[in-house]
Amino acid sequence: MTKINDIYDELHSITQVVLPEYTELPNPYIPDDNPDIYMKKGYGISIGAASNTNRVVSKKVSILRDFDFVFVRQINSTETNTGLIKSNAKAIMEDSFKVLEEIENNTSLGQVCVKAEFVSDSGLDFIEADTQRFFILTMVVSVEYFETL
Repeated sequence: MTKINDIYDELHSITQVVLPEYTELPNPYIPDDNPDIYMKKGYGISIGAASNTNRVVSKKVSILRDFDFVFVRQINSTETNTGLIKSNAKAIMEDSFKVLEEIENNTSLGQVCVKAEFVSDSGLDFIEADTQRFFILTMVVSVEYFETL
């Protein structure tokens, strides 16, 4: 088995511990396709692109892979309630930061990788479903790990 499985599981574990009130999205690759019930407070982790770092150590190759964390949160407000809209926006930003903080404080993810680090986020965006509106934020974390050839 490759290390990617352990890393993926560890990233999920961290998110579930830090955000226990969040529900895992069935489809993190296309957030709009998830049922509204999962998106009230939802997260998903998708496995992104990888690159070879061109470092080989004793038949092990170093790989740098991106993981996209998707956070969604229902906007519990009318269109004109700016105070509540701001509150929802700040809440999703704080929640994503909690996950980031845990990853940055444990960069080896329990010794399953060399390092994990924040790369970027998408900024706050908006999804409008049939009857609900949601904020969405995608955060990219890059993980370096070794695989045996």
